[in-house]
Order: sequence, then structure tokens, then C-alpha cells
Amino acid sequence: MILVVLPAFNEADALPPLLARLKKASLGHLQSSLSVIVVDDGSTDGTAERARATDGLEVKVIVHPKNRGLSEAIRTGLLAAVEQARDDDVIVTMDADDTQGPGLISRMTMLIEEGNDVVVASRYAPGGRVLGVPRGRRVLSRGASTLFRLVYPVAGVRDYTCGYRAYRAGLLRQAFARWGQDFVSEPGFSCMV
Repeated sequence: MILVVLPAFNEADALPPLLARLKKASLGHLQSSLSVIVVDDGSTDGTAERARATDGLEVKVIVHPKNRGLSEAIRTGLLAAVEQARDDDVIVTMDADDTQGPGLISRMTMLIEEGNDVVVASRYAPGGRVLGVPRGRRVLSRGASTLFRLVYPVAGVRDYTCGYRAYRAGLLRQAFARWGQDFVSEPGFSCMV
């Protein structure tokens, strides 16, 4: 099974097209069943209602009554995914703003099935690109990735700030068992390694 975690804040307009593409991916090239967990982080635009209105795709919606920030939304989603996943399942995190296409989920899942524990998508890999992101955020992201690549190099990681990742569910279960709530602890925008 593939579980996709979507932390969302005021994404009522962007979420339905993304969920439609996830539905299409689940009916097409994905070999495993796909389930989506949307964490509505205090949205005021009807994000949760739009997510619940999705037909033909298993979507669980978790609502934070107040905005608690990206790290809290990710933590909530990962904990929910780990609770329903088997150790060999794949948990994918991606942005709910429809800037990351679900077309990579199949490849990322295959890499997990080949024995990798974590797969990080990269906007900076050959052939990668950044669409729909303001210039200032692109510069910040590129700069942070370059800095972390120099200071904390991790083999094969090109993009330290991209939240589009796939994890072996058993690895996340072990991480939460060891570090508890501190496993995901950074408020707001930060580097994830």
C-alpha cells in the first residue's frame, strides 16, 4: 500500500486537481493501492470539505482547528499513516499546493521496494525544474540546499528542502518509537534530512 500525506493550509483551489491526478495515478501505473491523508492545518477556505468531496479515491481528512505550522501537519499525517501502514508499505509526503506531480510516486515506490529506506525527490536533479514557486522562495531553497550539501553532505541527496519524499513505513515507525513527538520538531520552513 502507498499512503500519501498532504499537509494543507488554505489549499481548497489547488487540492482537487492534485487529488484528481493522484486518483488517475492510482488507477493507472501504480502497482499498489493508494490512500491519501490530508491534514488540514487550520484552513479557512474549505480545504477539508473539498478533500472530503473527492470521489473514487480513499481520502482521510484530519483537521487541526487552528494553524499549527507545517511541521505539526507533517507529524500528524505521518503518525496517522504509520498507524495504518504495514512495515513494508510506502509513505509519501508531498505538498498539497499541486506543485509536485504524482508521476514520481511510482518510481519512488520502486526505489523503496529495491531496498532504499528514504527517497527524496529533487527539483535540482538533471531534468528537474521548479514550477509555480515565487522567485524568492526558489532562491532560498536553492541556497539552503547548496549550503546543506556542503556542510552536511548526504550521498545522493540534491534537494534538502523538498518535502516530496517516500519512506519505508517500518523506518518511520521505528523513528517515532525512538524519538516520539520529537521526530518531527522544526516549526515552519526548514531543512529536512
